[in-house]
Amino acid sequence: MRVKDEILRLRKLGYSYPQIQIELKCSKGTISYHCGEGQKDKTAKRRNCNRNNQHPLTRKIENFHLRHKIYRIKNPSVQTLNRILRIKIEKFSMNKQGVYNMSFTVNDFLKKVGDNPICSLTGRSINLLDSRSYQLDHIMPRAKGGDNSLDNCQLTCREANQAKHELTTEEFIALCREVVSHFDNRGREN
Repeated sequence: MRVKDEILRLRKLGYSYPQIQIELKCSKGTISYHCGEGQKDKTAKRRNCNRNNQHPLTRKIENFHLRHKIYRIKNPSVQTLNRILRIKIEKFSMNKQGVYNMSFTVNDFLKKVGDNPICSLTGRSINLLDSRSYQLDHIMPRAKGGDNSLDNCQLTCREANQAKHELTTEEFIALCREVVSHFDNRGREN
Protein backbone atom coordinates (compact mmCIF):
# COMPACT_ATOMS: atom_id res chain seq x y z
CA MET A 1 0.00 0.00 0.00
CA ARG A 2 1.31 3.48 -0.85
CA VAL A 3 2.19 5.96 1.90
CA LYS A 4 -0.54 8.32 0.73
CA ASP A 5 -3.22 5.64 1.03
CA GLU A 6 -1.93 4.59 4.44
CA ILE A 7 -1.93 8.21 5.69
CA LEU A 8 -5.51 8.75 4.49
CA ARG A 9 -6.65 5.43 6.00
CA LEU A 10 -5.18 6.29 9.43
CA ARG A 11 -6.63 9.79 9.27
CA LYS A 12 -10.11 8.36 8.59
CA LEU A 13 -9.66 6.15 11.65
CA GLY A 14 -9.18 9.32 13.74
CA TYR A 15 -5.41 9.29 14.11
CA SER A 16 -3.78 12.68 14.76
CA TYR A 17 -0.83 13.93 12.70
CA PRO A 18 1.69 13.00 15.48
CA GLN A 19 0.16 9.53 15.79
CA ILE A 20 0.40 9.00 12.01
CA GLN A 21 3.96 10.29 12.08
CA ILE A 22 4.94 7.71 14.71
CA GLU A 23 3.00 4.91 13.03
CA LEU A 24 4.37 5.47 9.50
CA LYS A 25 7.71 7.10 10.39
CA CYS A 26 7.13 10.01 8.00
CA SER A 27 7.23 13.78 8.43
CA LYS A 28 4.28 15.94 9.44
CA GLY A 29 4.83 17.83 6.19
CA THR A 30 4.15 14.65 4.20
CA ILE A 31 1.01 13.99 6.23
CA SER A 32 -0.16 17.59 5.81
CA TYR A 33 0.52 17.40 2.07
CA HIS A 34 -1.82 14.44 1.67
CA CYS A 35 -4.46 15.43 4.25
CA GLY A 36 -4.66 19.22 4.03
CA GLU A 37 -7.10 20.90 1.68
CA GLY A 38 -5.41 22.59 -1.27
CA GLN A 39 -1.90 21.61 -0.12
CA LYS A 40 -1.01 20.02 -3.44
CA ASP A 41 -2.06 23.17 -5.33
CA LYS A 42 -0.06 25.41 -2.98
CA THR A 43 3.02 23.21 -3.39
CA ALA A 44 2.69 23.20 -7.17
CA LYS A 45 2.34 26.99 -7.27
CA ARG A 46 5.42 27.42 -5.07
CA ARG A 47 7.45 25.14 -7.29
CA ASN A 48 6.36 26.69 -10.57
CA CYS A 49 6.22 30.36 -9.57
CA ASN A 50 8.88 32.04 -11.71
CA ARG A 51 11.05 28.91 -11.61
CA ASN A 52 11.32 28.49 -15.35
CA ASN A 53 12.96 31.88 -15.94
CA GLN A 54 15.27 31.92 -12.92
CA HIS A 55 18.97 31.30 -12.76
CA PRO A 56 19.71 28.27 -10.49
CA LEU A 57 21.74 30.45 -8.09
CA THR A 58 18.78 32.82 -7.72
CA ARG A 59 16.60 29.85 -6.75
CA LYS A 60 19.13 28.75 -4.14
CA ILE A 61 19.28 32.23 -2.64
CA GLU A 62 15.49 32.51 -2.53
CA ASN A 63 15.19 29.09 -0.88
CA PHE A 64 17.78 30.12 1.70
CA HIS A 65 15.82 33.28 2.51
CA LEU A 66 12.58 31.30 2.81
CA ARG A 67 14.20 28.92 5.31
CA HIS A 68 15.85 31.73 7.28
CA LYS A 69 13.08 34.29 7.16
CA ILE A 70 13.61 37.30 9.40
CA TYR A 71 10.38 38.08 11.16
CA ARG A 72 9.79 41.73 11.89
CA ILE A 73 6.77 41.89 14.14
CA LYS A 74 4.27 44.67 13.44
CA ASN A 75 2.11 44.33 16.55
CA PRO A 76 4.34 42.93 19.27
CA SER A 77 2.83 41.32 22.29
CA VAL A 78 4.21 40.22 25.62
CA GLN A 79 3.81 36.58 24.52
CA THR A 80 5.86 37.24 21.37
CA LEU A 81 8.69 38.86 23.33
CA ASN A 82 8.63 36.08 25.92
CA ARG A 83 8.80 33.43 23.18
CA ILE A 84 11.74 35.14 21.44
CA LEU A 85 13.67 35.59 24.70
CA ARG A 86 12.92 32.06 25.91
CA ILE A 87 14.48 30.67 22.72
CA LYS A 88 17.51 32.98 23.11
CA ILE A 89 17.98 31.94 26.76
CA GLU A 90 17.63 28.24 25.87
CA LYS A 91 20.32 28.61 23.20
CA PHE A 92 22.55 30.50 25.66
CA SER A 93 22.02 27.78 28.28
CA MET A 94 22.64 24.73 26.08
CA ASN A 95 25.62 22.60 27.08
CA LYS A 96 27.93 20.66 24.75
CA GLN A 97 25.61 17.64 24.85
CA GLY A 98 22.66 19.74 23.67
CA VAL A 99 20.92 19.74 27.06
CA TYR A 100 19.36 22.96 28.37
CA ASN A 101 20.57 24.10 31.76
CA MET A 102 18.52 27.26 32.23
CA SER A 103 19.45 29.03 35.44
CA PHE A 104 17.37 32.18 34.89
CA THR A 105 14.02 33.17 33.46
CA VAL A 106 12.87 35.65 30.83
CA ASN A 107 11.73 38.00 33.62
CA ASP A 108 15.17 37.80 35.29
CA PHE A 109 16.79 38.72 31.97
CA LEU A 110 14.37 41.60 31.32
CA LYS A 111 15.14 43.03 34.78
CA LYS A 112 18.86 42.86 34.00
CA VAL A 113 18.67 44.65 30.60
CA GLY A 114 16.09 47.24 31.70
CA ASP A 115 13.65 49.30 29.64
CA ASN A 116 16.18 50.54 27.07
CA PRO A 117 18.38 47.54 26.24
CA ILE A 118 21.77 48.29 24.70
CA CYS A 119 24.69 46.20 23.47
CA SER A 120 27.15 45.67 26.32
CA LEU A 121 30.09 45.93 23.91
CA THR A 122 29.12 48.73 21.49
CA GLY A 123 26.40 50.69 23.30
CA ARG A 124 24.02 50.28 20.32
CA SER A 125 20.32 50.36 21.11
CA ILE A 126 18.72 46.91 20.74
CA ASN A 127 15.14 46.06 19.76
CA LEU A 128 14.42 42.78 21.60
CA LEU A 129 11.69 41.91 19.09
CA ASP A 130 14.24 41.87 16.21
CA SER A 131 15.73 38.53 17.23
CA ARG A 132 18.30 38.46 14.41
CA SER A 133 19.94 41.71 15.53
CA TYR A 134 21.26 40.56 18.91
CA GLN A 135 22.64 37.61 20.82
CA LEU A 136 23.18 36.61 24.42
CA ASP A 137 26.90 36.39 25.12
CA HIS A 138 28.88 34.59 27.80
CA ILE A 139 31.05 37.26 29.45
CA MET A 140 33.48 34.51 30.42
CA PRO A 141 33.20 32.07 27.48
CA ARG A 142 32.20 28.49 28.24
CA ALA A 143 35.42 27.40 26.51
CA LYS A 144 37.30 29.21 29.31
CA GLY A 145 35.17 27.88 32.17
CA GLY A 146 32.25 30.30 32.09
CA ASP A 147 28.82 29.14 33.21
CA ASN A 148 25.28 29.75 31.94
CA SER A 149 24.26 32.03 34.80
CA LEU A 150 22.59 35.42 34.50
CA ASP A 151 25.72 37.03 35.98
CA ASN A 152 27.76 35.61 33.07
CA CYS A 153 25.23 36.75 30.45
CA GLN A 154 25.38 40.00 28.52
CA LEU A 155 23.25 41.38 25.70
CA THR A 156 25.27 42.15 22.57
CA CYS A 157 24.56 43.09 18.98
CA ARG A 158 25.16 40.15 16.64
CA GLU A 159 28.24 41.61 14.95
CA ALA A 160 30.05 42.40 18.20
CA ASN A 161 29.34 38.95 19.64
CA GLN A 162 30.61 37.24 16.49
CA ALA A 163 33.78 39.34 16.59
CA LYS A 164 34.29 38.58 20.31
CA HIS A 165 33.80 34.83 19.73
CA GLU A 166 35.61 32.98 22.55
CA LEU A 167 37.46 35.95 24.02
CA THR A 168 36.69 37.38 27.43
CA THR A 169 35.35 40.92 27.35
CA GLU A 170 38.73 42.24 28.54
CA GLU A 171 40.61 40.30 25.83
CA PHE A 172 38.17 41.58 23.20
CA ILE A 173 38.59 45.21 24.30
CA ALA A 174 42.39 44.82 24.25
CA LEU A 175 42.19 43.38 20.73
CA CYS A 176 39.97 46.26 19.56
CA ARG A 177 42.44 48.80 21.00
CA GLU A 178 45.27 47.03 19.19
CA VAL A 179 43.38 47.17 15.88
CA VAL A 180 42.54 50.88 16.30
CA SER A 181 46.13 51.68 17.31
CA HIS A 182 47.47 49.82 14.29
CA PHE A 183 45.21 51.73 11.89
CA ASP A 184 45.96 55.07 13.58
CA ASN A 185 49.70 54.45 13.15
CA ARG A 186 49.26 53.35 9.52
CA GLY A 187 47.36 56.55 8.76
CA ARG A 188 50.19 58.68 10.16
CA GLU A 189 52.78 56.87 8.03
CA ASN A 190 51.02 57.73 4.76
